[in-house]
Amino acid sequence: MVLFFGFLGSRADSPTVSITSSNVTHSLARIGDTVTVSISSPTGTAPSSVTIDGIPATITGGPLSWNASVVLTANQPAGTVTFAVTSADGSVTTTSDHSNVTFFPAQPIAEILAVDALPNVASSRTPIQLMVTFTEPVVYVGPSSFTATNATVTRTESIAYNQIFLVQVVPTTPGQYSVTLPAGTVFDHAGNTTGSATLSFVYDPSAPTAGVVKTPSAPSMPSNTTSGSSAPVTSANKDLPLGTATSIATSGLISTSSILIATDTAPSMMASDTATTTSGSASTAVWLGIIIILVLLIGGGWWYSRTVNPTV
Repeated sequence: MVLFFGFLGSRADSPTVSITSSNVTHSLARIGDTVTVSISSPTGTAPSSVTIDGIPATITGGPLSWNASVVLTANQPAGTVTFAVTSADGSVTTTSDHSNVTFFPAQPIAEILAVDALPNVASSRTPIQLMVTFTEPVVYVGPSSFTATNATVTRTESIAYNQIFLVQVVPTTPGQYSVTLPAGTVFDHAGNTTGSATLSFVYDPSAPTAGVVKTPSAPSMPSNTTSGSSAPVTSANKDLPLGTATSIATSGLISTSSILIATDTAPSMMASDTATTTSGSASTAVWLGIIIILVLLIGGGWWYSRTVNPTV
């Protein structure tokens, strides 16, 4: 008796099994797609049952070939779709042509992150860079994927397998501007579309460079300035932890740089106090050096009198 699905050989009477999806990409599936297992047996041995991802499938066809289909729902697990074909001669759980279907039930989630500008905080930086992340790889993200208010998205670049993108935005006029990824404009390889995401900023040519946060300064304290800018740092919302520095090292749109998060200078660390401290440290070092030299001279004289010239 010929085993229905028992052998992987190339006998003429060996049955063949394949799996496909109704998705545009036949090896992928999303919720609502139909997955079909096709069975062909030259001997006419019909399958008695077929399950796809554990769901009993409806079998049609004969007398030499059959199809068994199931519509995928949110109850099926993500990943490779499994199946089992049972007949009087045995059962099989693998295809003979190495075909497979991968199920993507979830909608990709998009998030827009600020890179070198703080949301809703006045900044003179232009253009600014954003980072857009997705919970899974997507097919395409370009400037046309976004809508911008009082700004223009000029460039996008994938930096991690079509799952993380850098986006360059140029504000149009001073004031608030926003960038939005509308729902349905980006989709994964199975055709699932993303939800929407948005982020807003404020462009002010007279404001300090974005990425610097400072608490209100006391009148007696000197003004802190942003590195590379002569504009004083003004009060801002505490969107980021103070007193730290964040390094951003990426390729392409953003050169390696540091975003300094400034804090107020304490009164004890004003310029005059700093000079005094430095001067005191230098004096201490000089006196310590003199003491060490004297100890060496006295010790050397004692050693010479006891060893080299004991008669002295």
